[in-house]
Amino acid sequence: MNHTKKKISIIGGGVAGMICASYLDTRKYQVSLIEKNKALGRKFLVAGKGGFNLTHAESIDKLILKYKPVDLLKEALSEYDNDDWRKWLKKIGIPTIVGSSRRVYPEEGIKPIEVVRKISDHLEKSGVKVELGKTWNGWDDAGNLRIGDVTIESDVTIFSLGGASWSVTGSDGKWDALFKERGIQCNPYAAANCGFHITWPNAIIHSLGGKPLKNITIQYHGHVSTGEVVITRRGIEGNAIYALSYDIVQDLLEKKNVTINIDLKPTMSPEEIASIFQFENYRNITAALRDGVKLEKEKVRLIKGLTSKDDFSDRAKLSQYIKSFPLEITSAYPLDGAISTLGGISVDEINDPYELHAIPGTYCIGEMVDWWAPTGGYLIQGCVSMGVKLANHLNGKI
Repeated sequence: MNHTKKKISIIGGGVAGMICASYLDTRKYQVSLIEKNKALGRKFLVAGKGGFNLTHAESIDKLILKYKPVDLLKEALSEYDNDDWRKWLKKIGIPTIVGSSRRVYPEEGIKPIEVVRKISDHLEKSGVKVELGKTWNGWDDAGNLRIGDVTIESDVTIFSLGGASWSVTGSDGKWDALFKERGIQCNPYAAANCGFHITWPNAIIHSLGGKPLKNITIQYHGHVSTGEVVITRRGIEGNAIYALSYDIVQDLLEKKNVTINIDLKPTMSPEEIASIFQFENYRNITAALRDGVKLEKEKVRLIKGLTSKDDFSDRAKLSQYIKSFPLEITSAYPLDGAISTLGGISVDEINDPYELHAIPGTYCIGEMVDWWAPTGGYLIQGCVSMGVKLANHLNGKI
């Protein structure tokens, strides 16, 4: 009997690749995780600088609906959900906590680098061979992998190459040219979960640049997002706008600009605001906004800075502005600074689970596939669930 193990090569040591390798059965397979950087999880660590959201604690039914296209990730998220991920993290020594926003973080004091080290330790104990500083350069004429100047044979290849943002981490999207040479459709890259350009008057930049608008609701084409944004010299950024970025980016591909509407006081109805303006016990409109409506000074400055004197003095119009303040977006922030990207391997090029039609035995997982999720742990959860689903499939295949 031939007991030679089949070889699986995973190209890309981001979160999807690491977790897929962690779940592959090394009693059955010889598993190699190949990463061009000198360390695993570079983008994973960058994500941790802004608050290390490992997943989101909402119910799986609601969580699934955050992804686009839903069908691509629905089964993976159902098979390996946020509770499964948290249990595995705890098992390898990373206990987690749920924050007030239902985002899930490592327990206080655990840094992102420690999470990567724990996963790396688990890979080593599992028998996964980690090869660092080795770059994939395509295929040879026989379809074998070219790693640096060496050609290697592999029974199964799993690509986990990331998207096209944060190129400093190695996630630059340049791999798409190699896939296109094989006739595989790669959709154009676009920024996602990103900030957006707004042409502010200089007065707004000087008075509000770097200031947050907290506890707001943004409405765009029937979609609603609650949270906060930060006003910058070039536009706005923050969780409330990131959650709407998919639809905004899609529309900006065809339009020169789009308009979002901000509810600056979600806790009050238009009638309640209008009733405050009916009383004459405030010395002026600004005082009514500040002391009656309880608008923060940043919101008052925004309204005053972007409305005419006549509109600001018109209490009926002012009530409408508070509940639906229009802002015109002209474009998305640059691709490289986006938290995540759209584009990459078209979902039409892969079957379930994530095998390329054109190259049997070759799979693509993680952000290199063209799907979207908002920030707040959803991106990492999607990558993790894809990796585990594929590992489970391969573990039971032979």
